[in-house]
Amino acid sequence: MSEDLFTPTDVAKVRALLLKEQEGKCAGLGIVIPKDRTPVLDHDHFVDDQFVRGVLERECNAFLGQTENAHRRFLSYWLPTPLPDVLRSLADYLERC
Repeated sequence: MSEDLFTPTDVAKVRALLLKEQEGKCAGLGIVIPKDRTPVLDHDHFVDDQFVRGVLERECNAFLGQTENAHRRFLSYWLPTPLPDVLRSLADYLERC
């Protein structure tokens, strides 16, 4: 599906549609987004097309954005490993410790 996101109404419509498809769950954490939390559209800031990836809980979205920024800022210029692989390696490391 392709929808234009020119207005707040457009954003709200797409967010509601995706959240329904995701059964009310945060696409990143897999947990139901509580009513007192804010669902937001997630997109890749480093890609020109601004393709929406899904709906995340607001703080999850902020954490993801900061993680992507940190990868780009601190690792990607010398380590060609994609972010998902870096995160899997770090998760394995944390579980071993």
